[in-house]
Amino acid sequence: MSKAQITIWLSLLWMTSLGATDIIFQSRSATALNGVALFPDSTFEKASMASFQEGELFEILGESVLQHEDNAQNQKFKWYQVRCRDGRTGWIFGEGLAVIVSDDSIDEKLRLYHKRDIRLNNGFEKAVMWIAGIAGRDNIHSQDFLNPTHKELYLVITNDRGRSVHLNISGESAMGHTILHDLRLYDTTGDGIPEILIQTGSFSLNDQFEHRNFGIYSLQAGVLTQLLEEYMSLNYQEDIPSPALFRQIEVDQQIVRIAYVDYLSCSDYRLAHDPKTSNKHQERCLEYVTYTYRWDEKARRYQTIYEESRSALRGEIRTDHVALRTEPSVVGKRLGSLAKQTPVEVIKHFERITIVNDQSKIIPYLYIRLADGTYGYLLAETVSFPDVEHGHVLRSYYQKQPLSKLDWKTNHSFLKIVPDPRSSYSGK
Repeated sequence: MSKAQITIWLSLLWMTSLGATDIIFQSRSATALNGVALFPDSTFEKASMASFQEGELFEILGESVLQHEDNAQNQKFKWYQVRCRDGRTGWIFGEGLAVIVSDDSIDEKLRLYHKRDIRLNNGFEKAVMWIAGIAGRDNIHSQDFLNPTHKELYLVITNDRGRSVHLNISGESAMGHTILHDLRLYDTTGDGIPEILIQTGSFSLNDQFEHRNFGIYSLQAGVLTQLLEEYMSLNYQEDIPSPALFRQIEVDQQIVRIAYVDYLSCSDYRLAHDPKTSNKHQERCLEYVTYTYRWDEKARRYQTIYEESRSALRGEIRTDHVALRTEPSVVGKRLGSLAKQTPVEVIKHFERITIVNDQSKIIPYLYIRLADGTYGYLLAETVSFPDVEHGHVLRSYYQKQPLSKLDWKTNHSFLKIVPDPRSSYSGK
């Protein structure tokens, strides 16, 4: 494919992004993911004709009807007949080739980034974004219909010289799957060029625990480089999610703030309050954690400007006449009655197990401290957290606690992007 042909193809994408909906693609395109080999036919039997580096652009001329085994025989993909930029044609095995996704199959949250122009740096001042993927099967069983799907989805950015960079945004295989929660373009470094902000969640095979990650990526020397990575998932215990679920992340121009409620073993409690340790299997102490990063232009990386700070989780009583007791039980000695909006510091989460209709049920209590220094237990459902980022999530959890923490889910995004008036990419 000549440079003129590539420019025409990119121009079609740009015209589409500007609203020219009558533009129709005459061919499908693909980009190499980790380097690929060009073969004279759709087999591995003959020597390859050439090899291409990651980011090479190809025009798809055709594809095999069936999926074929790779050299290791552990996966199956289609073969694609392609035309290279130098005009040569041949066949490339599909495991290393991300092919443009059809418009009608694009997820709604990705439509903004499919066939859209973007202006970056380092040779990508004129470029286009598009969504591409690979699709095959993990070759585990002799019968194909039993073999699990293998899919990978990528955000691809191609410049006017036919070079591409890509970022994996979701996938599915025999080992598990990854989902996309959020994808944004936002200038976090203050240079007028947008970075890519992405939030994904990964699940191992037969595992309900979500490993969620947030990352900021920037084009550096023609390569997509990760500037910041933050693991978001919060544990109650190993592979059991915390009631707070995930770290809250706020991006405000060149500042990234992190906040979360930490449910930790009371033996690791770091604050000055007495946690009154009683049963390590039924309790977790609570600490409210914050820290902040700032982009350092001179160092070209994020620096911690506020180190991790741990303090007591603060809440308030939701209703009048809430009983404060010496023990996490309705039969515990009553210390007093608390009025609505009484401020409290939450020291500990305690789970009392009771039997209701021959079934075990967990009733959560909170061990709290009042302003006058009084400690005591109260039902967790009687406390709200109006000044904490996780307040809505915690209140929902304690109002209607799930039978299992693995069932605990929420629609809360845990990612807040503060619009930057300097950037045309803010909030998109």
